[in-house]
Amino acid sequence: MNADLYSNYSDVTAAIEAVDRNKSKAEQSEVDAMAKAIEDAIAALQYKDADYTKVDAAIAKANALNKNDYKDFSGVEAAVNAVVRDKNITEQSEVDAMAKAIEDAIAALQYKDADYTKVDAAIAKANALNKDNYKDFTGVEATVNAVVRDKNITEQSEVDAMAKAIEDAIAALQYKDADYT
Repeated sequence: MNADLYSNYSDVTAAIEAVDRNKSKAEQSEVDAMAKAIEDAIAALQYKDADYTKVDAAIAKANALNKNDYKDFSGVEAAVNAVVRDKNITEQSEVDAMAKAIEDAIAALQYKDADYTKVDAAIAKANALNKDNYKDFTGVEATVNAVVRDKNITEQSEVDAMAKAIEDAIAALQYKDADYT
């Protein structure tokens, strides 16, 4: 037996160490009692609990995430909710699989897209202008052309900066002088 698997293996060791090999035939009942003590200690063995350290770390990692930043967080929630806490050391591979399931679900997360509402409003504002009325409209065109549409929610500040750049370019426009001919 692997003593490392049991939380109370010391009881078996104590029963074995209590064996007195100097008994005579007349003391057979005492010898039988020693054997029974060893058997009883073996029967009472309890496996150690499985190690949930990796599971707890994965759950902590999941809990640290803002689920509102992701398109679908349900896979992570399902993996966390699938954790069963009553496993013993002989079932460690199942516990490790629970941790891996959570880690895999976290790795599969996809951020939501950034909100381009302000960018779209600024572009609409720019498109509503008659560029022929202004001395130099290239600054507005350049900021509109610089818009990148593949940003996710973690890059929202960059998207907001694009909108601000368009608004600033519009604000910097100067009308052409009137025609006095």
